Amino acid sequence: MKTPLYQSQDVTIVPGDILTKMGIASPGENKVSVSLGFDDLGEELSYPKIYCGKVRYFTRTKPPTYAEIIKSELRLWDRRRATPQKILYSHQKLLHQKPLSCISIQLRHKVFDEDQITAKNLTNPDFVHNFQYKNLAFKFMKNIKSSPGSLGPRKSPVCAQIRQFGFPTIFFLSVAENRWFDLIKQLIFIRDNRILTESEFKTMTTTSKNELTSKDPVICALYFEHKVKELWKTFSCKGPFGIFKITHFYQRTEFQQRGSPHFHVMLWLGGAPQFVGTNTEEVEKFIDTLMTCSGKHPLPQVQKHKHTFTCLK
Repeated sequence: MKTPLYQSQDVTIVPGDILTKMGIASPGENKVSVSLGFDDLGEELSYPKIYCGKVRYFTRTKPPTYAEIIKSELRLWDRRRATPQKILYSHQKLLHQKPLSCISIQLRHKVFDEDQITAKNLTNPDFVHNFQYKNLAFKFMKNIKSSPGSLGPRKSPVCAQIRQFGFPTIFFLSVAENRWFDLIKQLIFIRDNRILTESEFKTMTTTSKNELTSKDPVICALYFEHKVKELWKTFSCKGPFGIFKITHFYQRTEFQQRGSPHFHVMLWLGGAPQFVGTNTEEVEKFIDTLMTCSGKHPLPQVQKHKHTFTCLK
C-alpha cells in the first residue's frame, strides 16, 4: 500500500491564477493616517444609522462651527445623536480641533518695548513666567477643560476669596437624579412616549433609573442646569438660611468619573460663627439652626455619605 504524499504535513493549495487575480487587502497602504480633527467625513462614515452615509450641508452664508453643530444635534428630537458613544466621539473631535491653531505658549500682539523677544529669553523659564504674570502671554490649553491652563485662572479667584474672607461656611452639592420624579418622567416620555405616574415611579428599581439617566446624559445635564437656576432663585429670597445672608460665593460645575454633574459651591454667610476652638456651643447652635440629623426627617436619607478611598486621600 502506497503512503499518500504529505500525509503528516499541512498542505496549502494555491490557485494557479493568483498572479492574475489580485485584490487590495490593505486600502490604507502607503497612505498617511488622518487625524480626527482633519477628517471631515469621519463622523458621517462612523455613524451610518444617523447620517445614512450623506454629508451634512448648511444653507447659512457663514458655515457654523463644529461646536454649534454639536449643540444643535444634541437638542434635536431624534435622540440617536445624544447617546454616550456619539457624545464622546464629538467631544474628542472638538478637543482635537481647539488647539490646532495654537502653540504651547502664545504671546499677545502688543508687548512692552523693554521686553526683548529673543530665542535666549524664550528658553528662560523665569522670563516666560514673567510674561504670563504680566498677562502678556497665555497658555494655549486654557480653552480645554480640566487642563492646567484651564484650571489655573479658576484656581486664583477661589484662593483669593479664602485668603480674604476666610474659610467658607457651607459647601455643596451632588445630584440625586434617581429621586427626581420630573426627570425620570421626562426620560420615560422621550423613550416610550407615555406618561409615568408617581406610583410607577416608586416601584421602579435603582437599576432601571440608572439605565434611563445613562442613556440620555444631555437631558440629565439640561435638567440639572434648570435645577441650579431655580436653586439660586431660592437663595436670593429669605428662607433657606434664615437671618444669615449670602455675602460671597464661588461655584463650579464638574463632570467626574461618576458620570453625574456636580455643582461645587462654597458659600460665605454673613454673621456665621467661625470655629476657633473655644466657641463649640455657638457653632453647634448654628449647625442645628440650618441642619438636622434626625432619622425621622426625609432629608438625611438623601444626605447620608459613605466614605470611599477618594475621601481619605
